[in-house]
Amino acid sequence: MKKISMIGGVIILAIGGIVAFSKYGKKAPITSQNPTTKWQYEKTIAEPLKAKTGKENETKLGDIGVNKVAVAVAKGSFDGEMEINLATPEKVPDYDKNEIDVLGSPIEINAGGGNARLNEKALITFKFDPATLKEESDKSKLRIAYYDGSKWEYIKPEKIDTQNGTMVLGTYHFSTYGPASVNNQGVVTAKWIHTTAVGSQLTGNLNGASDQAAEKIMAMTMDKMGIVDKSARDKVREELMKDPSYQEISKFYGTGDPYEAHKKIAMIVGGKIAEHIPKVFFEDAAKRYAAGESPGDIQALAKAAGYAAEGQYKDAAKIIGEQIADKFLITTAGKIAIIVAQSQIDSWKNSEVEAAYMAYKQGSLAFFYGYDVDKGDFDSVWDQMRGIRRQLEIEAIEKENNARIEAGMKGLTDEQKDAIRDSVKNTFKQQFKLREEKEAQFAAEEERLRAIVDAFQKANFFDSTLGPSGLDKGFDYENKLDVLWHFAQKMMKDTKRGEITDKTGLLVDGKLSLEDLVQGTRIYFSGEKGKDEYAKFLQDRFGIMMYPKLADLAGVWKGTSVTTDMEIPDEVPQTVKDELKKEGCEELDFDKIDWEDVKKNAKSGIGKEQEAQFSLSPSGETGGTITGGSGKNAQAMPFVYENGVIRATMTQKGVVATISLTPSVEGSAYKMSGTMRASVVNFFKATMRLSLTKQ
Repeated sequence: MKKISMIGGVIILAIGGIVAFSKYGKKAPITSQNPTTKWQYEKTIAEPLKAKTGKENETKLGDIGVNKVAVAVAKGSFDGEMEINLATPEKVPDYDKNEIDVLGSPIEINAGGGNARLNEKALITFKFDPATLKEESDKSKLRIAYYDGSKWEYIKPEKIDTQNGTMVLGTYHFSTYGPASVNNQGVVTAKWIHTTAVGSQLTGNLNGASDQAAEKIMAMTMDKMGIVDKSARDKVREELMKDPSYQEISKFYGTGDPYEAHKKIAMIVGGKIAEHIPKVFFEDAAKRYAAGESPGDIQALAKAAGYAAEGQYKDAAKIIGEQIADKFLITTAGKIAIIVAQSQIDSWKNSEVEAAYMAYKQGSLAFFYGYDVDKGDFDSVWDQMRGIRRQLEIEAIEKENNARIEAGMKGLTDEQKDAIRDSVKNTFKQQFKLREEKEAQFAAEEERLRAIVDAFQKANFFDSTLGPSGLDKGFDYENKLDVLWHFAQKMMKDTKRGEITDKTGLLVDGKLSLEDLVQGTRIYFSGEKGKDEYAKFLQDRFGIMMYPKLADLAGVWKGTSVTTDMEIPDEVPQTVKDELKKEGCEELDFDKIDWEDVKKNAKSGIGKEQEAQFSLSPSGETGGTITGGSGKNAQAMPFVYENGVIRATMTQKGVVATISLTPSVEGSAYKMSGTMRASVVNFFKATMRLSLTKQ
């Protein structure tokens, strides 16, 4: 761990570093970027406030009415008892008046007289004058200024109450804070560009997406085999990640059919399990099979055990990779991996995650977000992340648990939750390392985003009067940035031009010109017919058909249907009784029917995949007939094809069904995805997710 020696301190002072001492004696470097204005403020806390917190008690300091600030420190925030100190500092570093307007008095808060990381989130509530918000849009400018040891950072509050004039920050560390409002759009833009560039690059296959999927397939396969030993899992993971066949898959992961990639990964996982898992695990499976338990999977395990015992690892791998890791497991594992991976990428928007990376990249002497670590020491960073680390783990566990239950699987066991915690650590360790190695790519992405934002600004897109009418929907500045960036990504995908250029014309090395991007965006957000006009623009400008021709979609479509939601009203039992009596079934003893069990059975199909089939018969360019099912169960209904979406509705004998499908072309294959909603009056409502491929 880094420590400041006396000689080191002299050297720092000699080269012009400035060291100030807080009221509590802790050294903290004070060097402000472009100091222009002293923070003038009232000393709302006349004398420092002190209180002790521990594992069993919550601590509150300050009064929002008297001190204009209140701090709540949750119980268990520290491993033992700790004294919390809250004060109005004698002075704080200068701020840049061209970036923010200060809205009140700053505070200094510390634990035991020094900086510290917390196990639980502390809440800091600042009071401000609501009259400073002259317009509704000014609410989005509110920030809490945080001094990180060398400069002021501006963090968006978690909660804002404009009526009472309060804003709340949740933090896992103590430092100097103050209420403020951003007065420079450039500050917000720079922050947005940075966080968006990080997310974009991590999503762009720098996040080890294949590793996420591989680890999830491995974990779920071993769960199914009953292998919970951590050392065994770690060994399989280690061997899997360095396998040449897997490394080849990871190079091209995301460019083809994910299911095919996952099948190949499952086979490699099967081989590693067969070769490196102790025979006792297989022997136990064989014994259970001999005893007549769970004949399906246990029989497969017993066969794999026999092959593994004879050293026939390829045969054992085939059984594990095809029978144990069946289609349902592989598909579910892939979906869970995508959900969890995207959640972890989104977490980089959290200033705490970004701060942890910066501490890892540069090292810290306890002033920067409370970290005291050497450069590149990920394990120490992860350990000191404390509360934010726990939050990341909880979110990953919750998302995976929900995805499993939705798929009809059992909830996570304690052992599986521990495995997820290990996986979260491995993921962020990999992301920290990759980001450090790819800093040049991240910088290039920031430049690209800056060029796009500049183009939209020059075209007055953020002006409510001069900008596109469809974009002015009450969005604040950051919301508009998000919307425009998502559309820019869409247009690059639509035109198959993944890069941006400031050159004009069609022949720009396969890149999308900023001029065309601005024009296409303005057309798309021009009003009710914007989408149709945008499709025409792509056809006229680039010769690109926005949506597949309906004639090309004619034929048979097969795929899967998954029930995602089902609602059964409480009046169903009485409705059933009435209907059965109408049909002459009065001799049935309705009182002996367990209606809760009936409901439970009806909902047991939620999350389970079923085969689905449709036939599409166009009668023109904008509609036709769609037929669901086959043979005697076939049901036809008319559909319309508009803005690239197939919509159909049927009402018959109390049954209402609606279908919404979006077709796409992937290589030479036509695919459709969407939803079907069905309801029977007074009986049920159900929603199904459809995924189909043209045969």
